[in-house]
Amino acid sequence: MRFAAAFLALLIALPAQAQFMMGGGGAATSINGWSMCRRMRIDHTKVPNSTPATPSDLSNARVPFDSKVNPGLQNDLKKLAYGGVVTNDLTGYDILFYPDALGGAGGAKIPHEPIFYDGTTGERLAYLKINVSHTVDTFFWVCAGKASIVTDQADTANVYHSSYKGAWNFGTPTSLSVDNSTANSITGTNNNGVTAIQGQFGAAAHFTRASTQSIGLGNPTALRLQDSRTIEFTYHLDTAPAAGAGGGGNYFTIYKKQDEDGGTWARIGNLADVNGNGPTMYLNASSAGGAVISNNATPLAGDTKQVAFVYDRSTHTISEYVDCALAATYDFWPGVSDSGPNAAIGGGMNGWIGNLTISDVARHSDYVVMGCLMHKNPSLILSAGPRL
Repeated sequence: MRFAAAFLALLIALPAQAQFMMGGGGAATSINGWSMCRRMRIDHTKVPNSTPATPSDLSNARVPFDSKVNPGLQNDLKKLAYGGVVTNDLTGYDILFYPDALGGAGGAKIPHEPIFYDGTTGERLAYLKINVSHTVDTFFWVCAGKASIVTDQADTANVYHSSYKGAWNFGTPTSLSVDNSTANSITGTNNNGVTAIQGQFGAAAHFTRASTQSIGLGNPTALRLQDSRTIEFTYHLDTAPAAGAGGGGNYFTIYKKQDEDGGTWARIGNLADVNGNGPTMYLNASSAGGAVISNNATPLAGDTKQVAFVYDRSTHTISEYVDCALAATYDFWPGVSDSGPNAAIGGGMNGWIGNLTISDVARHSDYVVMGCLMHKNPSLILSAGPRL
């Protein structure tokens, strides 16, 4: 035990480069009762760094954690019967995260939201709340294997900064949840049998157009387009949208509220086509037709894309991101009306939507792109140090 503590202190004192050259593996060593701890690194050279980004732009970030970034880590996070160290076989309660200063030895935990755990493979998906930097590496610890932990240690609501008004991660791939992960009480309503399916990062909500399936969100103030908004999600299309726009076409609605003149509706994330000319991404459509502000991508059957829309009310613009890159920026004048139809997820689509968040700020491009990259290719930014 004394040796383990001394080695841990030495490891923390070493430069980051030396720590990640030391290799991994080895027998389990108890650190304050843990069977395994590894120091994780977010490589600042891979974090987007545009101008004029500031440290505050990446503070309180919701950071995806994926154990698959390191085969040794994934093996550690298997349950005991499969060669790992996790004692709480079904839930992975004894997989926790700690700030770097504490060295995994205990104390205040990093808030985390469990997304998925498979004890037979060691796959663990979670969201963490961490301040990230694009000038210095960010470190934290993941520890596992502590038999005394038999209750859920998640702190889901605290993962989300107060600017997050809605976050829907949809439960597990076999059991749909329409609960909102943030502290806001905006729980969805499952209309006509929306089901769960495997998404890009954990579960997703699957919709069938013929059954008019959707998840209703009501008309809460927190979701109205009265202020800046950032809306991020992943979608997959089983079939391409059919001809027609607005209320008469086949589209999916992420979010909609009335605009300034009361004549149209802001539908963030619609996929529809334009007068039969082929499917196009919409952000503004009315029942009489549609106002195209984005035609950067033609949605096709089989498409899986990660999308973000950043509305900055101060400049009256929306920046559209597709698969971690800025696709276009458009003028946009949404309204201040409290009336109109309720917000909804899905509706009119064959396919799924996953990892949907709505924030009441115009997030910096670095934040948006970093989150996208860590969902799509986490090993590009996140790596694991040796096992202690």
